[in-house]
Amino acid sequence: MMWVFGPWNQAKRDPIDNAPVELVCQATSASPTYFPPVEFTLTDTKKEPHRGKTFRLIDGSLAINNPVYMVDLNLSLVFQSDKAAANYLRIQTDRLTGSFASIDTCGHEHLSQVTDLGKKLLDERVMQRDFKTGKLVPVADGITNRDALYR
Repeated sequence: MMWVFGPWNQAKRDPIDNAPVELVCQATSASPTYFPPVEFTLTDTKKEPHRGKTFRLIDGSLAINNPVYMVDLNLSLVFQSDKAAANYLRIQTDRLTGSFASIDTCGHEHLSQVTDLGKKLLDERVMQRDFKTGKLVPVADGITNRDALYR
């Protein structure tokens, strides 16, 4: 699933990010168990070759009700809008699986493993969430998390 968020001024700059309000309103009611997703394609015909983007939208509360995702999104947008994106560092990974990913596991062994992971993450490249794909991607300068903490 891909989350569709972005600053309002991006829609003004790029026609394929400027969905008609009636389709956005329909999507806010597209709760998967009751109504189908709203699907449409936007095309930028002002430039050659024509670019297009297909959307398949569902009710945004499915993302909004995930507080971790919303903190990441909101902080990222705030720092970007203040032109201070380089000052925002969130050390994170999407590679947690099984009981290791559980926030309910708090035994000594588990906490020791989390500490070890944190130490390893310090030597990995800084990653940022691409809110168009939902994936973590490396930042352009290739700096490690450890080095980013000291800049």
